[in-house]
Amino acid sequence: MSRNSLLSHVSALALACVAPSFATAQCVVTTGTGTASSPDAGDVIDCDSNLETDSILGPDAAGVTLNINAPSGGISVTGDEAVLLGNGAIIDIDSASNRPVQTSGDSAAAITVGNNAQITVGGRVATSGEASNAIDTGRRATVDVLGTVTTGGGGSNAISVGAGSTVTVGPRANVNTQNSKSTAVLLRGDNATLTIEALQTEQNGLQQGLVTTSSGNSNPVLIRGNGGTVNVSGEVRSSSGAATAILAAGDEAEITVRDMGFVSATSSNSNAIESTGTGASILVEAGGEIAISSGNSAGIVAGPQGTVEIAGTVGASSSNSQGVVLGNRGELTIRTGGLIETSSSESQAVLIGEDATTATILVEEGGDIDAVGAQAIVDRGTTRTEVTVNGVVFGGSSEPVISLGGGNDTLVVNGTVRGSSADPVIDMGAGDDSTTINSSTTVEGPGVLVDGGSGNDELTLASGQNFDANQFTGVEQTTTRRNTTPGDPNEGGSTSVNVSDDQSGNSFSAGEGGNVTVENGGRAGRVSTNDGGQATVREGGTAGVDADSGGDGTGRLTFERGSTADVEGKAQSGDQSFDVAGANFQDGTNVSINNSGVLQGSASGGRVSVSLPTDAFEAASDSASTASFGAAIDAAIAADDVDATQLILTDAESLPAILRDGAGEDRAQVAAGAVATTLAFGDLLSARGQTGPAAAAASGVVVSSKNPIGAATGAWVDLFGGEIESETDLTSDFDASFAGLAAGVEQDMAFGGLGFGQVGLAVGVSRGNTDGIAGDGDFDALSIGVYANSVNGPSQVTGHLAYTGLDFDLGGDDAGDGHLFSGRAEYAHDLRGEYADAILLAPYAALGFVSGEIDGGATPLASLDEGEIDQGIAEIGMRVGRTFDVGKQTVSAVVEAAYERTFGDEGVTFAGTAFGQDFSTVASALEDERFKLGVGLETRLSPAATLSVRYDGRFGGSDDHRLGLGVNFAF
Repeated sequence: MSRNSLLSHVSALALACVAPSFATAQCVVTTGTGTASSPDAGDVIDCDSNLETDSILGPDAAGVTLNINAPSGGISVTGDEAVLLGNGAIIDIDSASNRPVQTSGDSAAAITVGNNAQITVGGRVATSGEASNAIDTGRRATVDVLGTVTTGGGGSNAISVGAGSTVTVGPRANVNTQNSKSTAVLLRGDNATLTIEALQTEQNGLQQGLVTTSSGNSNPVLIRGNGGTVNVSGEVRSSSGAATAILAAGDEAEITVRDMGFVSATSSNSNAIESTGTGASILVEAGGEIAISSGNSAGIVAGPQGTVEIAGTVGASSSNSQGVVLGNRGELTIRTGGLIETSSSESQAVLIGEDATTATILVEEGGDIDAVGAQAIVDRGTTRTEVTVNGVVFGGSSEPVISLGGGNDTLVVNGTVRGSSADPVIDMGAGDDSTTINSSTTVEGPGVLVDGGSGNDELTLASGQNFDANQFTGVEQTTTRRNTTPGDPNEGGSTSVNVSDDQSGNSFSAGEGGNVTVENGGRAGRVSTNDGGQATVREGGTAGVDADSGGDGTGRLTFERGSTADVEGKAQSGDQSFDVAGANFQDGTNVSINNSGVLQGSASGGRVSVSLPTDAFEAASDSASTASFGAAIDAAIAADDVDATQLILTDAESLPAILRDGAGEDRAQVAAGAVATTLAFGDLLSARGQTGPAAAAASGVVVSSKNPIGAATGAWVDLFGGEIESETDLTSDFDASFAGLAAGVEQDMAFGGLGFGQVGLAVGVSRGNTDGIAGDGDFDALSIGVYANSVNGPSQVTGHLAYTGLDFDLGGDDAGDGHLFSGRAEYAHDLRGEYADAILLAPYAALGFVSGEIDGGATPLASLDEGEIDQGIAEIGMRVGRTFDVGKQTVSAVVEAAYERTFGDEGVTFAGTAFGQDFSTVASALEDERFKLGVGLETRLSPAATLSVRYDGRFGGSDDHRLGLGVNFAF
């Protein structure tokens, strides 16, 4: 029996002697002036027998003492509060009493007191109505629970205390709520403390105080004020959804799960411990345990600036769950003997929240993260995360064991990171990250060990082991050095990395006790040594090197015979050689310049020689046009032109395009295509003057029927088109295609002693496109021409003159026009003696020309004057033809073979200026020598109409294919 209870009994006996009228009351004032139902300040009330059914209401009475005594003292009130007292109240409920303090009905609290109260519950305090707290105190209260405190209605807290209060739940005590939105222990004021005790005895074993809830949205422990403290040696249990076992809503909460302490949440969306305030400190001591067993839950949610230390166990055994969730600026330490374990898919042992900007994780030696079927550490934000692993971290998922997401992260492995099926084992994510592997128990996995992700990532290997560079991806800088980890099995051992694949974007450095080897076709972006490290590039290997690759000169950098040193040049003419400290470039070492297609290099001993040939750009050109442009660049560099000198740093891959575009080859291609189209229209006019067997199909680009016999005047329409596949003297081949429509009228005429023939006038429109390197490469042509022919016995003479106006578009604002003139004269002789009979066997000779101008313009690096062409075309060939009767139709066929050769200008020539130097670009769609083959068919549709079709091809270095369809009418 407590001291207060004993005093109460003595006072009750004295009052019984002087005031026998109180002897039959259940609760009586044994000291003081008030009554039990309305006590005065300082009164002492004893409840000794049976249940008191009236409320004890003294909200303004300070210092009241209430004793619920054994064996039968108790209070049971319906529809109202049982006990309501002012400040300084002392309430003692004897554990030997078999009667509770209880209420029934809504808004009926069992015990409500003011500040500085002392409440000892050895028996039972209970409510059953809605909004009915069992115990509710003001500030600085002390509540000791040795028995049971419980509520059964919704919104009814078991214990609610104000600021500075202390609640102790003894080893046999039970504090619980049984309905929704009801907290078992609510620390609603600042700096309140809850302690849940446990007792281990040989006789009774482990006895633990229990704080629990069994309905949704009900926290067993809720810290609403700032600076709250919870110490758990007993048990805190949540068994319903959305009911975190210990929830700290205030700032600076301190939660400790001590030896034998156990905190659990067994339903979904319920965490074991969670802080939504800032600065929480959560400690799980050795022997302490936290467990969750349902999905979408976490063992610990630390909140912003939360600190978590684990020396005990935190377990998450369901899918979509986490062991520990860190918030912004969170810190986690897993002490020796500490364990975080998960055992289900799509879960994380440690998760860093999306809103976090920094986080720190330390797994001490002897600490353990065991993520069976899950990931160990995952950062979902752009956090600057620091992780140090001195213990063991295991992940059993196919996802990375450690995934640090965005942010500039740091990972140091002095222990073991192991993945059973993860590839990669570690994913550093986006950002400038640093990874260091110091332990020989190291990082283990089936494939890639570390993926640095995007950003500038550094990897330090100091475990005393041998690695392959392909075990690491997304790492820009790899450094090897000696293992200096005390007590490590490989302490003092050297570390090496072998590069046998393409690591051209990555640098490798060998520090003290470190080795780098590049071989078997491997390629390293850069190699370097320092502090006595060694790097070797073997035959077939390629590695970048510069003047600083030798570091302090104490290392050894060797390029063996057949290896390649890859260096960077400078935008300057003359000598660019440099020395590399500690280097040995053996005889037969190749040198490549990775950022220039024109610099040349060699290496010997410790020196790399780099220089620019005087004809560098001219020699790098692939065509006469770009060679002329390249020579202009060479001359400008020799004259110290700054802009031209910058072109030295054009890599080999980009150089052809720089020369091609600078020389204006796109414009030259359009010009070449336009010339071909102009000649095609001219050939069409020549074809009008050629007489076949019995006025059969004419030669030329398009079969163009002559007037039916006896007609004086005729009109004709031709559809024509063609395609050129050219191998011109440009940087690259190009294809050009065109299509057009031509129409004309012609008149039969007699030329006296020169024979008989026709004269005609024609107009044509066409559109073409170059499909090579030009921009849009489109051009439109409008042509007009006159033609004539004369047949005199076995001889025929034909000729034409034409003008073509050209508009072209190279894309963007780059456009222009041109003007071309063309003509041709031909003499043919029928070996059978009569040119116009039904059989044709006629050799012929012809002479043609094309002349004109096409607009120049600006290129990316130069300007072009107007392009000009003055070119002649000589042709000699044979025509063979015959007319056949096919049913009621007359069909004429002609086969033509010839040899053509050009003279004069090679093609359209553009004079240009680049960096103050002259150059020229020349383009021709056709070779200067080519073989021509033509086939034509013509049939008479009626006495006044004919239909013709023809193919013409020219073959040589370029292939020119033309096809046409024509209809001729007489009137």
